[in-house]
Amino acid sequence: YSLVAAVALVLLSVLAVSAEPPATVQGQLVNGSKGGSPVPGLEVTLRPSSPEGGPDQQATTDPDGNFLFSILTATAPVSYTLSASYAGVLYRGPGLNFGPGERLRRVNLWVYDTTEDSSSIQADLTHVVIEIDPGAQTLVVSQYQAFSNGGDKTYLGLASTRSEKRLSLRFPLPQGAVHVQPINGLVVDDLVSLPQ
Repeated sequence: YSLVAAVALVLLSVLAVSAEPPATVQGQLVNGSKGGSPVPGLEVTLRPSSPEGGPDQQATTDPDGNFLFSILTATAPVSYTLSASYAGVLYRGPGLNFGPGERLRRVNLWVYDTTEDSSSIQADLTHVVIEIDPGAQTLVVSQYQAFSNGGDKTYLGLASTRSEKRLSLRFPLPQGAVHVQPINGLVVDDLVSLPQ
């Protein structure tokens, strides 16, 4: 009898957990550029952080830019990320988690008009760090730069005649530089080498 009771207790526990009410993400896709407004008719994707959250879901915004995702798992460690492509740019929102007992999250996902005008881009911080390696008789030079966009549009960079990729930042290298490696957010596949 004790084995049957233990199995029944485990089964009841599993049913209690699975009977937890589903959660909902309700939001609006908003154009953050001047004069911006809700964005209708655009697909928004909700991606769970783990398989327990189910497959990716898509919803199309209504005439007021609203979207809704329901029947979601609200238990940790599952979190969700919203994304949408607008004017050729992929925008992602911050991760969404549900707190204990929380069943509804209201969020805005911001998108922006685009521009090739770089006048709003500025370097906020520049550091150059030089390390000497006497054993290898080399200098390791690291350059750190932080940029910001003071405008209300996403800067796309300029179209390139030499690459499919747009040119947004240009970093000149000293003659003889070897073993150039991007760090902290730069991805090798996003870089284009140009002749000087």
